[in-house]
Amino acid sequence: MNPLVIDSTIALGLCFEDHIDAVVLQTLEELRLRDALVPAHWHLETGEALLVAERRRKLNSADGKRFLELLGALRIETDLETSSKAWQRTLVLAHDCAITLYEAAYLELAERRKAGLATRSKNLARAARKIGISELLA
Repeated sequence: MNPLVIDSTIALGLCFEDHIDAVVLQTLEELRLRDALVPAHWHLETGEALLVAERRRKLNSADGKRFLELLGALRIETDLETSSKAWQRTLVLAHDCAITLYEAAYLELAERRKAGLATRSKNLARAARKIGISELLA
């Protein structure tokens, strides 16, 4: 079974109760059966959101650690080609789909690896439909 590209909105949906929705729950079910795939910046993007949440006192450090343990238990493969595609296909996708370069990295990865894509981002979901990503959890 093909892997599923998960973006940081999905990861954060696992951490914050107010972010849990049908897409996050469906993604969790899918990840019982298949591996997750993330671009190289995913760890920084997800970590930054946790750090900001701690600084704003929306998350304590113990909960942050528990969340990181949960993510660590998932089969997550980090794509090592993300950076080499950044100024090529990824930049083209960002321009053509009017999304950020960070969002386009998820799109490029799903396209290149023929993987599904899970996101809570309306912009990223719209872009995925535009380029014909066949499996979209959004």
